[in-house]
Amino acid sequence: MKKIEDIRKECREWLKERLNDEYDAIMQLSNEKVKELLAKWVNNGDIELLTKFVMSQRVSREERLKLDILEQMDFTIWACDKELNIKLWEGSCPKVYQITKDEALGHNYLKLFVEPVERRQSKEDTLRIIRTGTPQPFRYCDDVDGRGFPIQVITQCCRVYDDDNEPLQAEMAVNMNYDKLVRESKEFVREKKREQEEIEEARNELIDVIDTCRMRLIKAADMRINYFLSIVIGADNDGHQIKNAPRDLANKAAKRVIDIKSDINNEFFGQKQKVKETECFCDTRNNDSFEKNDEYTFDKKSGSVHSFDCIFRHNRKNIIEWRKYIERKEIDFLGQISKVDLATLAREGD
Repeated sequence: MKKIEDIRKECREWLKERLNDEYDAIMQLSNEKVKELLAKWVNNGDIELLTKFVMSQRVSREERLKLDILEQMDFTIWACDKELNIKLWEGSCPKVYQITKDEALGHNYLKLFVEPVERRQSKEDTLRIIRTGTPQPFRYCDDVDGRGFPIQVITQCCRVYDDDNEPLQAEMAVNMNYDKLVRESKEFVREKKREQEEIEEARNELIDVIDTCRMRLIKAADMRINYFLSIVIGADNDGHQIKNAPRDLANKAAKRVIDIKSDINNEFFGQKQKVKETECFCDTRNNDSFEKNDEYTFDKKSGSVHSFDCIFRHNRKNIIEWRKYIERKEIDFLGQISKVDLATLAREGD
């Protein structure tokens, strides 16, 4: 059977292990009564009570962390009872309202910082929240500070309970200059509209590039086809007879270029349609990003786009890359057309 001193030692070690580095700090901060209880629990080896104490300290640490965050953020936090008297005045309340904690606590909030014309509605809203517990969503409020100067805040209210289980209305708000907000919002909209117009202009330019490249390729293909057809009929464009014309090879070459011409139309008409159908909007978060999926890949190192078979986000970078893709396709098709010649076909026949 374990000795009582061994049990006490195990309890102390157990407590230290669970409180980790905070054990010494908690022991220093705890009042005499808590220390006395802890000593009793350790002496008796009462694990259950020690567990409850550890859990209570853990919750307290979390609460302290939340309070620390709220203290550092520029939020006003206050609460009032059903008599409309302020019971809590924390956060940025003193700074925003220019009203100290002593000046606020216990006083009617309507008289402190609510405009007279707004007091009736504000009172009804407060009592409704306290009565029903239904939170009030974010809304814009025009208040006045302790000096009588107007302030604007965006608020949200809810019901909470104090230590005596009495319902309170709690409000959390951030100070916001309405005129500045409207001005910046309008500027933001104008900037986005301007950027959107630039994107639309770039997309129209891309369509022009596609049409121009296709027409150049069709012209090159037609010239090549006409050349081979002249050999098939045994006469050049001026009507001069071509002796010993390899008609079969020329006919085969003409058909091959016609197939290439069909591929050109399919490729460029398809790309043009995709440009028209693709959703176009400004994405300023990352001008190098595509909407990724498994239908195509974009090699950032080489800058090559292997397929545009899915909708992606247009932005300046994407349109530039798409244009490069179209120009590379033109070069590729020109190479295919130029490679169709009678000597090559003759070697293939051998």
